[in-house]
Amino acid sequence: MVTSKKRCEAVYAELSRKWSITIIKDIFLGCKTFNDFLEVNENLSNKVLSEQLKSLEELGFIRKVLVSTTPLKANYELTEMGKSLNKLVYEKIMFGLHNELFDRNYPLIAGKDLEEVFGINQ
Repeated sequence: MVTSKKRCEAVYAELSRKWSITIIKDIFLGCKTFNDFLEVNENLSNKVLSEQLKSLEELGFIRKVLVSTTPLKANYELTEMGKSLNKLVYEKIMFGLHNELFDRNYPLIAGKDLEEVFGINQ
């Protein structure tokens, strides 16, 4: 049995990994499939993405939804736990915009109402 302390440590360790918050952000912004994540993250390898998705699923941040069996196709979506990271992910994006690390024309956010996407002030 996993103690709550060990689970807490595992959750924080996962959120500290390089791609975890990026993948969660990408789901908020509309990525659903394995290939969607690869398309928007050119430095993300198939192996690392596969490991990250599995870990995020095991810890309860995302769920894998089978769309078809032939060919095998799955979508990824946020669980309630994953959705609860909305403010953290939103603030990370706002930090990037404010400090000009990227701009409003960044493909995943261009033309989107970020407050609506992340459920801020609702």
